[in-house]
Amino acid sequence: MNQPIEQLLEQHTPLVISQIKYFFPNNVPNFDELLHVGKIGLWKAICKFDKTMGNQLSTFAVVCIRNEILKQILFSQKYKCDNIEHHIKTIHKKDKINHLDELLPPTITNIEKQVLNLKFVDNYTVRQIGDIVGKSRQWVCNTIKAASIKIKKTLCEN
Repeated sequence: MNQPIEQLLEQHTPLVISQIKYFFPNNVPNFDELLHVGKIGLWKAICKFDKTMGNQLSTFAVVCIRNEILKQILFSQKYKCDNIEHHIKTIHKKDKINHLDELLPPTITNIEKQVLNLKFVDNYTVRQIGDIVGKSRQWVCNTIKAASIKIKKTLCEN
């Protein structure tokens, strides 16, 4: 590579943009942030690229760019919405509540409320909850997961 890194970064910026659109074909949240992260991936690709391996820079760069963008997406999702279990336990301890009903979004069903109360307020195990409601442990885990998704969706909207 005889070209300076700055020139290669500028030339391959459309490749970064195409990879952002790969993950978000219609509406790109935080485009500037993802562009910056994608350029970091491109920079890493330029620095690590070995011409003798028989690949083109753009082929090698796509993998590096996608990895950086994906890491950023996963990082932002992880911290955008708090860990639901931690969130519920914190509210429970802070507010000394006996039931979660008033804190849960209206999309949560009565059985999901019951399972969440048993798990996070009464501190029952999944097996104990299954015995109480007459369902399997897997059903209890799936119910907690479904309720968590609904809570995350509500938290992320606010």
